[in-house]
Amino acid sequence: MLVREVMRKPVAVRAEETLQAATARLKQENVGALPVVEGDRLVGMITDRDILLRGGGEGRSSARTKARQAMSIAPLVCHDGDALDHALAVMRSNHVQRLPVLDQNEKLVGVLSVNDFSAPLSDPTAIEVVFYKQLPDSTGHVHNVELSRVAVARCSSKSEAVQAAIREFEKAQKARWDLAADGYDVLEHSPRPFEREQRIRNRAHALWEREGRPEGRGEEHWAQARREIDMEQHAAETGTAGS
Repeated sequence: MLVREVMRKPVAVRAEETLQAATARLKQENVGALPVVEGDRLVGMITDRDILLRGGGEGRSSARTKARQAMSIAPLVCHDGDALDHALAVMRSNHVQRLPVLDQNEKLVGVLSVNDFSAPLSDPTAIEVVFYKQLPDSTGHVHNVELSRVAVARCSSKSEAVQAAIREFEKAQKARWDLAADGYDVLEHSPRPFEREQRIRNRAHALWEREGRPEGRGEEHWAQARREIDMEQHAAETGTAGS
């Protein structure tokens, strides 16, 4: 399956629009990030965190500050002709919730969201295969030196995931994996970093809203949200909630 088959119509903010407009659009779409465009060209991404941390500092006003002044440049992207599994692997390995989708002319044509992958993200683990070479250090001791990491989206078994990673590695190296590398390690990751980041983002935004959307306190809200989420998680894991 290709990205173009499941991507959504892009909702973006123009670079010259204000942070006030960007905030309204984020809330309207119920998302944490939006592409920033000039015409149909992607120039950056803006998140609610960008607005909290950059838009409220240095006496800036969200009604006067432009999106281009707070956006992150050179965002991660995928293309409409990419394999869906590849796009999901990029999202997992970089811990991002949304990817702008470009066509072959590098024009913005869609947006891919983790919400489009509800089934894969509910899996208990994600697989990452680390290929390495064994090289001696200055004392003669041999160490595994990482060559490449390949994240695999969703497979029916660990062995199938490893084979998919080997194919990806061999394609990149243009050689058999056992000629390019001396071995590999298989890492299994919980999808919880996605969940934790989203919970922190939502909590920080709620704190900001609750306090009347003050300017210049984004870092404080983000830190407070992180502390609260971590305390709640610790309480849930140790059974001390409500004690």
